[in-house]
Amino acid sequence: MATLHAEQKDTSTKKERNLISKGNDLYKSNDFSDAETTYKKALEQNASSDIAKFNLASSLLKQSGNTPADSPSNPAIKADSLFRELTTSDNNQVAEHSFYNLGNMMFDKQDYAKSIDMYKSALRINPSNNNARENLRLAQLLLQQQQQNKDKNKDKNKDKQQDKQDQQDQNKDKQDQQSQQQDKQKQEKQQQ
Repeated sequence: MATLHAEQKDTSTKKERNLISKGNDLYKSNDFSDAETTYKKALEQNASSDIAKFNLASSLLKQSGNTPADSPSNPAIKADSLFRELTTSDNNQVAEHSFYNLGNMMFDKQDYAKSIDMYKSALRINPSNNNARENLRLAQLLLQQQQQNKDKNKDKNKDKQQDKQDQQDQNKDKQDQQSQQQDKQKQEKQQQ
């Protein structure tokens, strides 16, 4: 995962570009919290800056480390939301990297089907993204293994259920035999 550099466009300001540059330096030095703050300041300068949003999402994702995935305070939730928003960016680099990062996030959750979709979307934008291509192949392989394991477990469960049913049938047969034997003994006693 990397940060992106602000481009000089009519919509960006020098202050915004400087803040993004400063945030990138903080990010590179693994100071993700301060980078986050700096990217937020850049967004105060230009709320529509896709570069600042992308870099903010990247810094949030780096901070999610040990936070439980389902915790509402997990920064990855906000990062996921920002990346999803950025998949429709006019900036192809931002859209591509957003899809790629979403693919990685889904991969980490072992949601290989969704990660495959995200990697494919990244490759549609940039067919030469070798990292996305490699991750796509790995996700496809792991999805196949995951499905095979599910099939094996289904077969095992079917076998267990069949064994249980067979045991129940055997028990019923024994009970029926015992009942018939008892009935036969009663009849014999009555005939004597």
